Amino acid sequence: MEKLDKLIDSYKDQIVENIQRLVKVKSVREEPVGDMPFGKGVQNALEEALKLSEELGFETKNIDNYVGEATYGEGEKEIALIAHLDVVPEGNGWTYPPYSATYKDGVIYGRGVSDNKGPAIMALFAIKALVDSGEPINRKLKVLFGTNEESGMEDLKYYAKNVKTPDLSLVPDASFPVVKGEKGIMTFKFQTIFNDKKLTKEIKVVSGNAGNAVNSVPDYAEIILETENINLIIDVIDLYNSENEDKIEYEVENSEVKLVARGTSAHGSRPETGKNAMSILFTAIEPVIENSELPIAKFIKFYIEKIAFAHHGEKVGCGFEDEESGKLAFNPGLMSIVENAIEVSVNIRFPITYTATQVYDGMRKEIIGIPVTLIEGSDSKPYYYPDDHPVIEGLMEVYKEYTDDTDSKPLVLGGGTYSRVIDNSVTFGPGFNWSQSNAHKPDEQAKIEDILLATKIYATALYRLTR
Repeated sequence: MEKLDKLIDSYKDQIVENIQRLVKVKSVREEPVGDMPFGKGVQNALEEALKLSEELGFETKNIDNYVGEATYGEGEKEIALIAHLDVVPEGNGWTYPPYSATYKDGVIYGRGVSDNKGPAIMALFAIKALVDSGEPINRKLKVLFGTNEESGMEDLKYYAKNVKTPDLSLVPDASFPVVKGEKGIMTFKFQTIFNDKKLTKEIKVVSGNAGNAVNSVPDYAEIILETENINLIIDVIDLYNSENEDKIEYEVENSEVKLVARGTSAHGSRPETGKNAMSILFTAIEPVIENSELPIAKFIKFYIEKIAFAHHGEKVGCGFEDEESGKLAFNPGLMSIVENAIEVSVNIRFPITYTATQVYDGMRKEIIGIPVTLIEGSDSKPYYYPDDHPVIEGLMEVYKEYTDDTDSKPLVLGGGTYSRVIDNSVTFGPGFNWSQSNAHKPDEQAKIEDILLATKIYATALYRLTR
């Protein structure tokens, strides 16, 4: 609608300002504090979102610090747009400070700009445009602000249990044209227990860690080793560095050497687009452990043989794929070595025609006879709508009108959104196939022209859905 489009163009400066306000609030999950279930930073972001919603004329409500509501209109039927305010840790390698919300040359940079604070603001202004246009609205329209999407979605599960689920929800947390399905998601651990921290007869592990979130490719990994013969390690690393593009940094202090690998972060649903620092580090020290049969060495050998750089689980018994959703995505996101255990946490996105049980069964066959235990964690089933579902067809129509893209088809994605935990929910945008978002990566970003276009699509979709 032309009237909606003009209104949204007139909001440009307000949209930028409000995205910046949210991005400047660091909202990585922390330990609960009092009645703040996901920590102070996430709580601050929720309060800021509700405050700016009130400034825009919405009625607001805080659902026990789990979810915020910004509401306009009356009616028995509800349509919600659901976005989340929590973000993954910032990681390394940023050009601009991750919470500066730098706006330069028509691009906003910062953690959460695209995933998912920018879309939260798009949702507010899409509804505002519909209200300001004067068009009659026969639905109650809401923006729901989630606070725990990146680490469990307990926020929306709480909301679904304690508040009426909207009659229809749109989730602006992926890509256009429209997401008709999402792969299953599961998180689990591989673990080996040991009695002492010896890596070989001459080398002891002091500590080791990698990654900052299981659903992100780790861009940093380190291990500290202790030995009376430092050259056993340094010679191997020097040779590795001379033969490989990815270099291992090292620092020697007395009988200890700290080895550091650096990679490139990426979303866990697309591990092949990043560079896993854990895999780099373990591969580099392989010659050190070649003749060792000690538990930590056996675990690292297992990792190198079955996991390292195998982004689709093809070496560890779960290389599944199907026509609708493609290949399984396998992301080892976290590693730690503590007093009596080494463990790697893995995030998997599995095709819609498979189950978590099938994935687990396939992997268990690969660890028979070695001292590695698979510890099951959480899993979430896939969801799927057919192409001819009326909401899918309607959203496709709006997208095509604004982009003239007649070739793209409804998507099945590896990313997990709120659509898998809220009934009658469809994930819709805001990424375009020409845009670069860098979600979960350094220099996360969004172009203002893409933000405005997506907001227009949302406003028009709401207009159609309220007729």
